[in-house]
Amino acid sequence: MKAILKNNLDLIQGRLKTIPFPPFITPLHLRRASMGAATGIVLTFLLTLFIGSSPTSYETFDMDSEILPLTDIFPKQEVIDPSLAFGHFVTNKSPLSDEQTKAINTDTPRLTLVVTDLGHKKSILKSIMEKLPTATTLSLSSYTPIFNAISAPLKNHGFEIWLTLQTNTSEKNVDNGSAALTPINDFETNAPLMEAQIKGKAHVTGLMLSERSLLTHSQLLWGEISTDLFAEGYGVFDTTQKPLPSPFFYYDKKPAPYITGDITLDTNISAVQMKARLSEIKDRIMTEKNLVLSLSIYTPSTLDILVEWVNSLQSDGVTLIPLSAQAKL
Repeated sequence: MKAILKNNLDLIQGRLKTIPFPPFITPLHLRRASMGAATGIVLTFLLTLFIGSSPTSYETFDMDSEILPLTDIFPKQEVIDPSLAFGHFVTNKSPLSDEQTKAINTDTPRLTLVVTDLGHKKSILKSIMEKLPTATTLSLSSYTPIFNAISAPLKNHGFEIWLTLQTNTSEKNVDNGSAALTPINDFETNAPLMEAQIKGKAHVTGLMLSERSLLTHSQLLWGEISTDLFAEGYGVFDTTQKPLPSPFFYYDKKPAPYITGDITLDTNISAVQMKARLSEIKDRIMTEKNLVLSLSIYTPSTLDILVEWVNSLQSDGVTLIPLSAQAKL
């Protein structure tokens, strides 16, 4: 089967090379097109499995709870200019206020706060909309049901939206789902899984790689995946803190929106421990001037502690900026 797919892939790639495409259609796009055609049957089978499978064990969707004020159950489809470099990133990133621009230009203390693993508790999302400033960046799980109906009100409210890419991680006894990317497979095997996670999801600025993801352990694979995401127009947020060579931060010989995280806060700790940890992070912000912090919120009490801390930061002159503002373009 693998040999047949490879032969079909070579044939399709050869045929595509003879067609005069517009200049914004790159060789990488052609590779994706040919690969998609060659693996169509396999992809159809995989998607059938995805549709028929239950949500992953670590995400229990409370569909009957009070939900967000959904004004667009079927929001308009995004229109991204194909000639625009990093189209999704540029189109969906939050615009900077005068205060945020000044903080960046004058190098005064600023923080990018990214709340991750969202989408499985609508009650938490509703509280976030009510309590956290819109300069906070939200990363939704790719397994979020009715994704666009959830991302639309968050985007309209003013939040910048990212997507958490599901991958195999170093965490024990965690089911990352049937579409999770894995470093033991090559790019051609992982590409349909990534497509299944991203396809049809609107308002997404970029893709987030969680702290314990194993993808960066294979620089060859992660290089192909991140390059593919750039070609599709997305930014990348890497929280693994694994040192990578400079080419990862470029695409087509130009700086790419590849952003790295500074701290991932484990919130599965006591209230006293969390407050102490946040106090340490605050001191670090004042010293380093610029920090990218990501964390997950699973309970109302955790959110309340975070809200109180964020309010204290703003009182001390720390400016919140969206994740996209950390890109060095």
